[in-house]
Amino acid sequence: MVTVNLIAQTDTPPNILASHAANTCYAKDAPVLGKTIDIENKLFKPGHHTPFQHNYFTFALDKLPVSSVKFGLHLAGPYYNSCEQSGRYSKMYDSPDFGEIQEHVAQFYYGENIGAAMEFIKGGQRIYADNIAAITELAKQAIADERPYATDDYIKLNGPKMAQEQLRMFVSMMSFARMDYTVNLSAIAAMYRTAWLPELKDIMGKMADRVMEKHPETGFMFDVDKEKLEQSRRPWHPGYLADNRIKTIPSIFLRDSPLVDYKPGPSCGDTVDLGYFSPYTMDNSVQAVATTVVVSGATFGQDQRHRAIKRGQPSFSGAFYLPPLLDKAQKSGVASMSELAESFMKSWRELPVSGQLRSGIAPYGAMITYTKLSDLNGLHHEMGKRLCLCAQEEIWNVSKSLGLATHLPHGLAERFTPACFQNGACVEGARYCGRDKSIGLSETKRTV
Repeated sequence: MVTVNLIAQTDTPPNILASHAANTCYAKDAPVLGKTIDIENKLFKPGHHTPFQHNYFTFALDKLPVSSVKFGLHLAGPYYNSCEQSGRYSKMYDSPDFGEIQEHVAQFYYGENIGAAMEFIKGGQRIYADNIAAITELAKQAIADERPYATDDYIKLNGPKMAQEQLRMFVSMMSFARMDYTVNLSAIAAMYRTAWLPELKDIMGKMADRVMEKHPETGFMFDVDKEKLEQSRRPWHPGYLADNRIKTIPSIFLRDSPLVDYKPGPSCGDTVDLGYFSPYTMDNSVQAVATTVVVSGATFGQDQRHRAIKRGQPSFSGAFYLPPLLDKAQKSGVASMSELAESFMKSWRELPVSGQLRSGIAPYGAMITYTKLSDLNGLHHEMGKRLCLCAQEEIWNVSKSLGLATHLPHGLAERFTPACFQNGACVEGARYCGRDKSIGLSETKRTV
């Protein structure tokens, strides 16, 4: 069962802080903190919700399916901050508790074919367990080949990590994670009303309960007629397209790009990104690049972390992403990974379950397509992070493809590089990847 605990909050109660904010706007003299107004009738019901956004709450969530993050908490609303447990620390890979997973599925998808769903989840886990040792050895060799200055310690530490990142394509996104999730009060009220997944209804109900336990005066924000609440909570899951291929590269298509110059802003020479905070670069924020991407579920989740970038509704393309190490394993005779992937995806598509449950248990390798609208400041920030060789292989490759596009605004693609490609200095310190710094970005190739 998903657990939701309130662990931190703005230290002034919502009725006091919202009253002070509203009185700041509409009083001649400076308001006194502690003097309250009728926040329900003067603010909430008329739709003046900005005063409620001064209160933030941080929740610790546990036993949370990754799919309910990708298709739930992180899907639509940008008004949050979150730090999620890295997949490499999840017990889903080494010691999955299938009983716990089955209990979760049975709780939220009552009446579904739970047996078929669990057999699919276990089947993907068996593929992972049967091949992880061989893929790990391939990963260590690939690091040594691609990064001549990588130390033995770096290879030993990162080989298993990179093997796991690629072989997890067969693991279900019903795997559990932990996260800290910070959100403002009006966003909680909105998400409570729009919860479209069974798990999201549960999570938002628990968040509302935790807030009302601390602040009973906020109860009116969640006092919604049950019938109207169900009408606003329209069920949703990603659509399904008919591309049934096994793909060894992700895709990105440049749909539209402004014909303007990118305006570089000031820099303090450190890692603080100033693009959104300087008047010199404001114009970058009203120019956007539109792209369509087709990436694995794993990379879809990583892409969502850049909340300044807008995304359209995602759909499953129908394809499966077979990363470079898995493709290499097949060619070297380790395993017929593409045949495994074809059979695996066919069984997923034909599962006798609802669309929501099929989405919930989808493998990380199920490819997802969606449209992105990236303003130039956000794109500059994203590419600087994703083109570092410490980034995951797939998101690095799709970012490089965009960087090589010929119709980007003048001056922008030249800045699609992390610090080490610009000045030779690695900001990762001990995590230096070991790459040959004499080779430029366009000539750099990655399989890990």
